[in-house]
Amino acid sequence: MGDYTSGTWMGPVWYVFFNLFQFATFGLLSVVLGISHGSVDHLVSKFIIQKDKEVGKLRFIMLYVILAAGYAAFWLIAPLPSFVILLLFSAYHFGQAELQEYLPANSTINRSITYMLWGITIILGLLYGNWHDTLQLLADSTILPPYTTAQVSAYQNNLGQCIIVSGVFTVVQLLRHYQADQLPQLWLAKSFASLVLLILLFVHVPFLVSFSIFFGLWHALKVLHHEYNGLRQCGALNNVKQFALALMPLSLISYLGLALFSAIYFGLSWQGPLHIYIIIFIASLALPHSLVMDRMYHSFYKRSVSKKVE
Repeated sequence: MGDYTSGTWMGPVWYVFFNLFQFATFGLLSVVLGISHGSVDHLVSKFIIQKDKEVGKLRFIMLYVILAAGYAAFWLIAPLPSFVILLLFSAYHFGQAELQEYLPANSTINRSITYMLWGITIILGLLYGNWHDTLQLLADSTILPPYTTAQVSAYQNNLGQCIIVSGVFTVVQLLRHYQADQLPQLWLAKSFASLVLLILLFVHVPFLVSFSIFFGLWHALKVLHHEYNGLRQCGALNNVKQFALALMPLSLISYLGLALFSAIYFGLSWQGPLHIYIIIFIASLALPHSLVMDRMYHSFYKRSVSKKVE
């Protein structure tokens, strides 16, 4: 976690406070907001995507849970491929949510590539900016075998090169959209600024805090805003209060499930760090959520085209 969390020069009181602050930030932003922004996926599917009107809420939740459980089981069997899958669909989802307001999801491969590149650059920046925490996390989850000091430097250098390459390709893609009059100058500047700000956040702020700020405040709140606007325009709800009430049932079930799992973990003294299981839990919910969000954003584009035709 760096010298400022080791407690060697700031004292044990600050060490305890700082770690409590990090875990509180992670719990509030990543767990609470992160889980909540997927808690109306059944409403998004029914009212915005509309292809699933004939699919009942119970059936939708069952399919959702089966996909999540299958992915969680795959994590336990094959952590490295599961981790790669997580990086890929998360990168696409992050990029799509960030850029869709001015680069709508119109099913073209060019825009999908832009979403993926933007998200990959952000994720690599997060991993690189907190390299020692990243290595520890990968080692705890058995994604990486035990590593030597020499390998640490080599891994970091390779990751740094990957960030440069993905960053350059991301900039090139955004400039191509700008030259094709698909991206206004203001939004081009905003997309560049967001990349720089997030990379600086990852480099200068500890892992749990920087990840929580990005995932909770930057990403989850943005998606919640998209979901609220989409549901309100479809007539599924009329105000923020109704939206908050709609979020509560599945959010509470998820929180209780996570708390129950944590209690079982400590009660049975399971092997492996708890945070690895929490990451698997969140990742498993993120997979079906990302699929629903992709369909939602494509529905937004189709509706905007229909309005222009009318």
